[in-house]
Amino acid sequence: MEFVASFTADPSIHVVLVPTVQAFYPKLLAHKDEIESVTRKTFQYGATERHKLDVYYPVGSAAGEKVPVLFFEYGGGFNTGNRVQPAPLDLIYRNVGAFFANQGFFTVIADYRLVPPARYPEPAEDIGQAVAWFVTNGAEIGKDSATQPDTEKIFLMGNSAGAAHLVSLVASPAILSQDTRNRLRGIILLGGAYSYPTDDSSLGAHLEVLRQYFGTDEAIRQYEPLALVAKAEESVVKSLPPVLVLKDEWEPANIEKDHGLFVSALKARSVKVEEEVLKGHNHISPGVSLSSGDGEEWGKNVAEWIRKAAV
Repeated sequence: MEFVASFTADPSIHVVLVPTVQAFYPKLLAHKDEIESVTRKTFQYGATERHKLDVYYPVGSAAGEKVPVLFFEYGGGFNTGNRVQPAPLDLIYRNVGAFFANQGFFTVIADYRLVPPARYPEPAEDIGQAVAWFVTNGAEIGKDSATQPDTEKIFLMGNSAGAAHLVSLVASPAILSQDTRNRLRGIILLGGAYSYPTDDSSLGAHLEVLRQYFGTDEAIRQYEPLALVAKAEESVVKSLPPVLVLKDEWEPANIEKDHGLFVSALKARSVKVEEEVLKGHNHISPGVSLSSGDGEEWGKNVAEWIRKAAV
């Protein structure tokens, strides 16, 4: 983790991405056998190649026990990302699934459609479809496992763009059925950008990705996560479970700013919200730290938060 501190002068994602992965990946390779020993099964939840999900089966739970289900949604700037990264980096995101399975949860990592051609709110719809599919097929998924998924205790976790998609999912009244909403016990958001000022030069080329996704600058302002929370129907807001908003110690300026604005927006709508700063981490390091033996404390804290919320 000492390596991460060397990028504090400029924590921009394009600056820290490659060197952070290069620093942590050898640590993941050292734990390769442990990561791959966790049972993982792939299922088709929708019509296309982007509608597949991986289930990581819990380790160490008592036989016959029903355990919470954690959905983890990766980031990638709306236009990149896979539930398992291509070789030679194919332990990412298997390390995340294995880590939370070792914490005793059924852990699900679902792919979703990307820009292009995805348009708002298709990725959020995909995630909602994946959750609904899991609920319907929970018994089948757990039939060969000593433990069973408790589909009454579902938690959603999103990192970066994945966090933005989760806000779109839960703040939009038309995507999730009421039955699925009633099963949500907690939402964890990590390193999300929740507003996209179209006059902000720091967005750079990513602004064009956002325009492809939302369609127009007006649509960006209307449907960015911060705006969705501010204008969400009262019935939707009241249906939200507790929210844990996480921020890395060294984030780009826009994410640093958005964290405070977003937490304030949730509190203004009387959502039960907690926040935590991941000490020693930059925008990239939390995901690649899990199952590495270095910098995993944040994941253990999230697991404990889930256990408490599931009671």
